[in-house]
Amino acid sequence: MAFISPSPSALHIDSSLTKISLMTLQTETAYVASKVFPNIPVSKESDFYHVYDDGSFFRSQMHVRQPGTESAAIQWSLSKDKYQCQNYALHALVTDGMRANADDSLDLDWDTTTLLTHQKLLKHEKEWVETCFVASDPGDIWDYALRGKDTRSTTVDPTNLDSNDVVFWNRSDSTPIADILYMRSYVKRKTGINPNTLTIGNAVYDALCEHPDVVARINRGQTSGLASVTLQQMADLFRIKEIFIMEAVEEKNPEGLESEKDYIGGNHALLTYKPLKPGLRTPSTGYTFNWSGLLGSRKSGLRVKKFRVPTLAADWLEIETSFTEKITSKGMAGFFSSIVE
Repeated sequence: MAFISPSPSALHIDSSLTKISLMTLQTETAYVASKVFPNIPVSKESDFYHVYDDGSFFRSQMHVRQPGTESAAIQWSLSKDKYQCQNYALHALVTDGMRANADDSLDLDWDTTTLLTHQKLLKHEKEWVETCFVASDPGDIWDYALRGKDTRSTTVDPTNLDSNDVVFWNRSDSTPIADILYMRSYVKRKTGINPNTLTIGNAVYDALCEHPDVVARINRGQTSGLASVTLQQMADLFRIKEIFIMEAVEEKNPEGLESEKDYIGGNHALLTYKPLKPGLRTPSTGYTFNWSGLLGSRKSGLRVKKFRVPTLAADWLEIETSFTEKITSKGMAGFFSSIVE
Protein backbone atom coordinates (compact mmCIF):
# COMPACT_ATOMS: atom_id res chain seq x y z
CA MET A 1 0.00 0.00 0.00
CA ALA A 2 1.28 3.46 -0.86
CA PHE A 3 2.18 5.70 2.04
CA ILE A 4 -0.73 7.92 3.04
CA SER A 5 -0.02 11.27 4.64
CA PRO A 6 -3.20 12.88 5.97
CA SER A 7 -3.37 16.61 6.38
CA PRO A 8 -2.99 17.96 9.95
CA SER A 9 -6.63 19.03 9.97
CA ALA A 10 -7.75 15.49 9.18
CA LEU A 11 -5.68 13.88 11.95
CA HIS A 12 -6.84 13.91 15.53
CA ILE A 13 -6.69 11.87 18.71
CA ASP A 14 -10.13 10.40 19.33
CA SER A 15 -10.68 10.78 23.07
CA SER A 16 -13.89 8.74 23.08
CA LEU A 17 -12.21 5.77 21.38
CA THR A 18 -9.24 6.11 23.71
CA LYS A 19 -11.68 5.83 26.64
CA ILE A 20 -13.06 2.62 25.13
CA SER A 21 -9.53 1.26 24.94
CA LEU A 22 -8.74 2.25 28.52
CA MET A 23 -11.96 0.65 29.71
CA THR A 24 -11.00 -2.61 28.01
CA LEU A 25 -7.56 -2.42 29.61
CA GLN A 26 -9.09 -2.01 33.04
CA THR A 27 -11.60 -4.84 32.76
CA GLU A 28 -9.51 -7.48 31.00
CA THR A 29 -8.32 -10.10 33.53
CA ALA A 30 -6.44 -12.66 31.43
CA TYR A 31 -3.46 -10.34 30.94
CA VAL A 32 -1.24 -9.63 33.95
CA ALA A 33 1.80 -7.72 32.66
CA SER A 34 0.44 -4.30 33.64
CA LYS A 35 -0.41 -5.59 37.13
CA VAL A 36 2.83 -7.33 38.14
CA PHE A 37 5.08 -4.34 37.47
CA PRO A 38 3.51 -1.06 38.66
CA ASN A 39 2.94 1.56 35.99
CA ILE A 40 4.96 4.77 36.02
CA PRO A 41 3.94 7.54 33.59
CA VAL A 42 7.00 9.40 32.28
CA SER A 43 7.15 12.62 30.27
CA LYS A 44 10.27 11.58 28.32
CA GLU A 45 10.59 8.67 25.95
CA SER A 46 13.93 7.80 27.55
CA ASP A 47 15.70 9.10 30.61
CA PHE A 48 17.78 8.20 33.65
CA TYR A 49 16.55 7.44 37.15
CA HIS A 50 18.47 7.27 40.40
CA VAL A 51 19.33 4.01 42.13
CA TYR A 52 20.05 4.12 45.86
CA ASP A 53 22.73 1.87 47.32
CA ASP A 54 20.70 -0.35 49.63
CA GLY A 55 23.81 -1.21 51.63
CA SER A 56 23.74 2.34 52.99
CA PHE A 57 20.40 1.58 54.63
CA PHE A 58 21.18 -1.89 55.96
CA ARG A 59 24.82 -1.40 57.03
CA SER A 60 25.12 -0.30 60.66
CA GLN A 61 27.26 2.86 60.74
CA MET A 62 26.36 4.51 64.04
CA HIS A 63 29.09 4.55 66.72
CA VAL A 64 29.67 5.79 70.24
CA ARG A 65 30.37 9.53 70.33
CA GLN A 66 33.05 10.59 72.76
CA PRO A 67 32.67 13.97 74.51
CA GLY A 68 34.01 16.84 72.43
CA THR A 69 34.26 14.82 69.22
CA GLU A 70 32.36 14.82 65.96
CA SER A 71 29.69 12.27 65.26
CA ALA A 72 30.48 9.44 62.85
CA ALA A 73 29.82 10.24 59.18
CA ILE A 74 27.61 7.90 57.19
CA GLN A 75 28.74 6.76 53.77
CA TRP A 76 26.13 6.44 51.03
CA SER A 77 26.01 6.62 47.28
CA LEU A 78 23.73 7.01 44.27
CA SER A 79 24.01 5.53 40.81
CA LYS A 80 21.93 5.86 37.66
CA ASP A 81 20.07 3.49 35.38
CA LYS A 82 18.17 4.18 32.18
CA TYR A 83 14.80 3.30 30.70
CA GLN A 84 13.96 3.44 26.99
CA CYS A 85 10.29 3.28 26.00
CA GLN A 86 9.48 1.53 22.75
CA ASN A 87 6.72 2.80 20.50
CA TYR A 88 4.16 0.29 19.15
CA ALA A 89 1.26 0.95 16.80
CA LEU A 90 -1.38 -0.94 14.81
CA HIS A 91 -4.24 0.20 12.59
CA ALA A 92 -7.38 -1.10 10.91
CA LEU A 93 -9.54 0.38 8.15
CA VAL A 94 -13.29 0.82 8.40
CA THR A 95 -14.46 1.32 4.84
CA ASP A 96 -17.59 3.11 3.69
CA GLY A 97 -18.85 -0.22 2.37
CA MET A 98 -18.45 -1.83 5.78
CA ARG A 99 -20.46 0.96 7.39
CA ALA A 100 -23.17 0.76 4.73
CA ASN A 101 -23.59 -2.99 5.18
CA ALA A 102 -23.33 -3.06 8.99
CA ASP A 103 -26.40 -4.02 11.00
CA ASP A 104 -27.82 -1.43 13.37
CA SER A 105 -26.67 -3.52 16.34
CA LEU A 106 -23.01 -3.18 15.30
CA ASP A 107 -20.68 -0.37 16.32
CA LEU A 108 -17.72 -0.69 13.98
CA ASP A 109 -15.62 1.94 15.74
CA TRP A 110 -16.15 0.28 19.12
CA ASP A 111 -15.49 -3.22 17.77
CA THR A 112 -12.38 -2.14 15.87
CA THR A 113 -11.00 -0.27 18.88
CA THR A 114 -11.59 -3.32 21.08
CA LEU A 115 -9.76 -5.53 18.58
CA LEU A 116 -6.80 -3.15 18.45
CA THR A 117 -6.77 -2.93 22.24
CA HIS A 118 -6.55 -6.69 22.64
CA GLN A 119 -3.65 -6.66 20.21
CA LYS A 120 -1.97 -4.09 22.45
CA LEU A 121 -2.61 -6.27 25.52
CA LEU A 122 -1.24 -9.30 23.71
CA LYS A 123 1.93 -7.44 22.73
CA HIS A 124 2.42 -6.09 26.26
CA GLU A 125 2.01 -9.56 27.74
CA LYS A 126 4.50 -11.09 25.31
CA GLU A 127 7.05 -8.33 25.99
CA TRP A 128 6.77 -8.93 29.74
CA VAL A 129 7.14 -12.69 29.31
CA GLU A 130 10.22 -12.31 27.12
CA THR A 131 11.76 -9.95 29.67
CA CYS A 132 10.88 -11.71 32.91
CA PHE A 133 9.16 -15.06 32.49
CA VAL A 134 11.19 -17.47 30.37
CA ALA A 135 13.00 -20.64 31.48
CA SER A 136 16.21 -19.55 33.16
CA ASP A 137 18.85 -20.41 35.71
CA PRO A 138 20.39 -18.13 38.37
CA GLY A 139 21.99 -15.10 36.77
CA ASP A 140 20.24 -15.44 33.39
CA ILE A 141 17.49 -12.97 34.33
CA TRP A 142 17.05 -13.18 38.09
CA ASP A 143 19.63 -13.52 40.86
CA TYR A 144 17.69 -16.30 42.58
CA ALA A 145 16.03 -19.20 40.80
CA LEU A 146 14.85 -22.74 41.50
CA ARG A 147 13.94 -25.21 38.76
CA GLY A 148 11.60 -28.15 38.57
CA LYS A 149 13.20 -31.60 38.37
CA ASP A 150 12.42 -35.25 39.12
CA THR A 151 14.39 -35.14 42.38
CA ARG A 152 15.33 -32.45 44.86
CA SER A 153 18.92 -31.25 45.31
CA THR A 154 20.55 -32.44 48.50
CA THR A 155 21.22 -28.84 49.45
CA VAL A 156 19.03 -26.27 47.70
CA ASP A 157 20.74 -23.01 46.74
CA PRO A 158 18.89 -20.46 44.52
CA THR A 159 22.23 -19.01 43.36
CA ASN A 160 23.91 -22.28 42.36
CA LEU A 161 23.08 -23.90 39.02
CA ASP A 162 24.28 -27.28 40.30
CA SER A 163 22.02 -27.38 43.37
CA ASN A 164 18.84 -25.45 42.72
CA ASP A 165 16.45 -28.30 41.92
CA VAL A 166 13.08 -28.89 43.59
CA VAL A 167 10.48 -31.54 42.69
CA PHE A 168 7.93 -30.63 40.02
CA TRP A 169 4.87 -29.15 41.73
CA ASN A 170 2.47 -31.40 39.81
CA ARG A 171 3.92 -34.42 41.66
CA SER A 172 2.42 -35.54 44.94
CA ASP A 173 5.82 -35.78 46.67
CA SER A 174 6.68 -32.15 45.91
CA THR A 175 6.58 -29.35 48.49
CA PRO A 176 5.29 -26.17 46.78
CA ILE A 177 4.28 -24.41 50.00
CA ALA A 178 7.69 -25.01 51.56
CA ASP A 179 9.47 -24.06 48.31
CA ILE A 180 7.64 -20.73 48.02
CA LEU A 181 8.09 -19.88 51.70
CA TYR A 182 11.78 -20.76 51.45
CA MET A 183 12.27 -18.49 48.43
CA ARG A 184 10.27 -15.70 50.05
CA SER A 185 12.45 -15.88 53.15
CA TYR A 186 15.62 -16.09 51.05
CA VAL A 187 14.80 -12.92 49.11
CA LYS A 188 13.91 -11.14 52.36
CA ARG A 189 17.26 -12.14 53.88
CA LYS A 190 19.20 -10.92 50.85
CA THR A 191 17.34 -7.67 50.17
CA GLY A 192 15.42 -6.75 53.31
CA ILE A 193 12.20 -6.85 51.28
CA ASN A 194 9.46 -9.49 51.54
CA PRO A 195 8.06 -10.49 48.12
CA ASN A 196 4.30 -9.96 48.18
CA THR A 197 3.17 -11.07 44.71
CA LEU A 198 3.22 -14.44 42.95
CA THR A 199 2.71 -14.69 39.18
CA ILE A 200 2.07 -18.17 37.81
CA GLY A 201 1.33 -19.83 34.50
CA ASN A 202 -2.07 -21.45 34.16
CA ALA A 203 -0.58 -24.96 34.33
CA VAL A 204 1.11 -24.04 37.61
CA TYR A 205 -2.18 -22.79 39.02
CA ASP A 206 -3.89 -26.04 38.09
CA ALA A 207 -1.12 -28.06 39.77
CA LEU A 208 -1.30 -26.02 42.97
CA CYS A 209 -5.10 -26.32 43.17
CA GLU A 210 -4.80 -30.12 42.98
CA HIS A 211 -1.74 -30.53 45.19
CA PRO A 212 -2.53 -32.62 48.30
CA ASP A 213 -0.60 -30.31 50.65
CA VAL A 214 -2.51 -27.25 49.45
CA VAL A 215 -5.87 -29.03 49.59
CA ALA A 216 -5.10 -30.43 53.07
CA ARG A 217 -4.25 -26.99 54.45
CA ILE A 218 -7.49 -25.53 53.12
CA ASN A 219 -9.71 -28.48 54.10
CA ARG A 220 -9.32 -27.57 57.80
CA GLY A 221 -11.22 -30.57 59.09
CA GLN A 222 -13.74 -30.78 56.28
CA THR A 223 -15.31 -34.24 56.53
CA SER A 224 -16.22 -34.92 52.92
CA GLY A 225 -15.16 -33.79 49.48
CA LEU A 226 -12.31 -31.52 48.45
CA ALA A 227 -12.10 -27.95 49.57
CA SER A 228 -12.46 -25.28 46.91
CA VAL A 229 -9.15 -23.45 46.72
CA THR A 230 -9.53 -19.70 46.21
CA LEU A 231 -6.74 -17.37 45.19
CA GLN A 232 -6.92 -15.52 48.49
CA GLN A 233 -6.63 -18.76 50.47
CA MET A 234 -3.65 -19.75 48.37
CA ALA A 235 -2.07 -16.33 48.87
CA ASP A 236 -2.55 -16.67 52.62
CA LEU A 237 -0.79 -20.05 52.54
CA PHE A 238 2.19 -18.47 50.81
CA ARG A 239 2.10 -15.38 53.08
CA ILE A 240 1.77 -12.98 50.17
CA LYS A 241 -0.78 -10.38 49.13
CA GLU A 242 -1.64 -11.22 45.51
CA ILE A 243 -1.52 -14.05 43.00
CA PHE A 244 -1.78 -13.40 39.27
CA ILE A 245 -2.62 -16.23 36.87
CA MET A 246 -1.38 -15.87 33.31
CA GLU A 247 -4.47 -17.00 31.42
CA ALA A 248 -3.90 -15.16 28.14
CA VAL A 249 -3.81 -17.42 25.08
CA GLU A 250 -1.95 -16.74 21.83
CA GLU A 251 -2.54 -18.07 18.34
CA LYS A 252 0.82 -19.49 17.25
CA ASN A 253 0.16 -20.00 13.54
CA PRO A 254 -0.36 -17.34 10.86
CA GLU A 255 -3.69 -16.96 9.11
CA GLY A 256 -4.40 -19.74 6.66
CA LEU A 257 -2.81 -22.53 8.69
CA GLU A 258 -4.51 -24.85 11.16
CA SER A 259 -5.10 -23.11 14.47
CA GLU A 260 -2.62 -23.78 17.28
CA LYS A 261 -3.29 -21.82 20.46
CA ASP A 262 -1.38 -21.98 23.71
CA TYR A 263 -0.90 -20.07 26.94
CA ILE A 264 1.62 -17.25 26.79
CA GLY A 265 2.83 -17.72 30.37
CA GLY A 266 4.25 -21.22 30.18
CA ASN A 267 4.87 -23.32 33.29
CA HIS A 268 6.86 -20.97 35.51
CA ALA A 269 6.25 -19.00 38.70
CA LEU A 270 7.73 -15.70 39.89
CA LEU A 271 7.79 -14.10 43.34
CA THR A 272 8.13 -10.32 43.19
CA TYR A 273 7.71 -7.24 45.35
CA LYS A 274 5.09 -4.71 44.31
CA PRO A 275 4.82 -1.47 46.33
CA LEU A 276 1.44 -0.22 47.46
CA LYS A 277 2.15 3.22 46.00
CA PRO A 278 4.80 3.19 43.25
CA GLY A 279 6.93 6.27 42.77
CA LEU A 280 10.23 7.97 43.50
CA ARG A 281 12.37 6.44 46.25
CA THR A 282 10.07 3.40 46.28
CA PRO A 283 11.62 -0.04 45.71
CA SER A 284 10.00 -2.50 43.34
CA THR A 285 11.11 -5.63 41.52
CA GLY A 286 10.24 -3.86 38.30
CA TYR A 287 8.33 -0.99 36.77
CA THR A 288 6.42 -0.45 33.55
CA PHE A 289 7.47 2.95 32.20
CA ASN A 290 4.68 4.46 30.08
CA TRP A 291 5.57 7.45 27.93
CA SER A 292 2.72 9.85 28.54
CA GLY A 293 4.33 12.65 26.51
CA LEU A 294 2.74 11.61 23.22
CA LEU A 295 0.12 14.13 22.05
CA GLY A 296 -3.26 13.09 23.41
CA SER A 297 -1.98 10.08 25.36
CA ARG A 298 -3.05 9.30 28.91
CA LYS A 299 -0.98 8.21 31.90
CA SER A 300 -1.06 4.74 30.39
CA GLY A 301 0.92 6.04 27.41
CA LEU A 302 -1.91 4.96 25.11
CA ARG A 303 -3.89 6.84 22.50
CA VAL A 304 -6.32 6.03 19.69
CA LYS A 305 -6.21 8.01 16.46
CA LYS A 306 -8.96 8.24 13.84
CA PHE A 307 -8.80 10.06 10.55
CA ARG A 308 -10.31 9.99 7.09
CA VAL A 309 -8.46 8.51 4.11
CA PRO A 310 -10.38 9.81 1.08
CA THR A 311 -8.38 7.83 -1.47
CA LEU A 312 -9.46 4.59 0.24
CA ALA A 313 -13.01 5.71 1.09
CA ALA A 314 -12.33 4.59 4.63
CA ASP A 315 -11.67 5.70 8.17
CA TRP A 316 -8.27 4.83 9.61
CA LEU A 317 -8.34 3.72 13.27
CA GLU A 318 -4.98 3.32 14.96
CA ILE A 319 -3.86 2.43 18.46
CA GLU A 320 -0.48 3.61 19.64
CA THR A 321 1.39 3.04 22.86
CA SER A 322 4.90 3.56 24.16
CA PHE A 323 6.24 1.59 27.11
CA THR A 324 9.04 -0.59 28.41
CA GLU A 325 9.26 -3.32 31.02
CA LYS A 326 12.21 -2.61 33.29
CA ILE A 327 13.57 -4.95 35.95
CA THR A 328 14.79 -2.55 38.62
CA SER A 329 16.03 -5.18 41.09
CA LYS A 330 17.12 -8.65 39.93
CA GLY A 331 17.55 -9.67 43.54
CA MET A 332 14.09 -8.64 44.71
CA ALA A 333 12.49 -11.72 43.15
CA GLY A 334 12.52 -15.49 43.18
CA PHE A 335 11.95 -17.42 39.95
CA PHE A 336 10.69 -20.99 39.68
CA SER A 337 11.73 -22.23 36.25
CA SER A 338 9.70 -24.99 34.51
CA ILE A 339 8.18 -25.85 37.86
CA VAL A 340 5.58 -28.25 36.44
CA GLU A 341 6.18 -30.95 33.86
